[in-house]
Amino acid sequence: MRIGIDCVAIRPSYTGGVNTYTFGLLDGFSKLPPDHAFIIFANPATARLFERYKANRNFRVIVFEPGALWPRKALEAAGVLSQHVGTWERIRNTLMRRLVQTVNSTCDVFYSPNTVLPAYNFGVPTLLSMHDIQQFHYPEFFTRKDLMLRKVKYAASAAHADYIQASSGFIKEDLLQHYPGLREEQIVV
Repeated sequence: MRIGIDCVAIRPSYTGGVNTYTFGLLDGFSKLPPDHAFIIFANPATARLFERYKANRNFRVIVFEPGALWPRKALEAAGVLSQHVGTWERIRNTLMRRLVQTVNSTCDVFYSPNTVLPAYNFGVPTLLSMHDIQQFHYPEFFTRKDLMLRKVKYAASAAHADYIQASSGFIKEDLLQHYPGLREEQIVV
């Protein structure tokens, strides 16, 4: 099986949370027998973080260039400001079409440890680790912009992930309560 791993959104200077989780997972995968291929999708700024995995014969790193920053940010801002999930999905699918094409041609399944999917039109099954949905419980921890972004990103991701990995039963129940389109069997603790 060829397992794609979404590391495009990993921030090189961040040292906690999702980064720790992702590198712990990759380190664990690197100790497995070479029965499966792991394809790490990185961006040019983070590709160096994954160099150590290239020595492992069942790992491959594909560097994805998301495109020029200012037009991408302007389009994403329009999607967020619309507060319309469908608009957000169309914009992200357009911006990430090369990533989706590459994933579809090189992977049997695509896994995102980053809480949200990078696009919503993959042709292979997707697995997402939605670590928490703090925005519902502690909105005061977030700026208005962050809350707007989380609204569209999380809703689109919940609607399009084939499976969601939850770290606890509490998170599973929380996801089911806040995203009624999810089915219980989609969420694996």
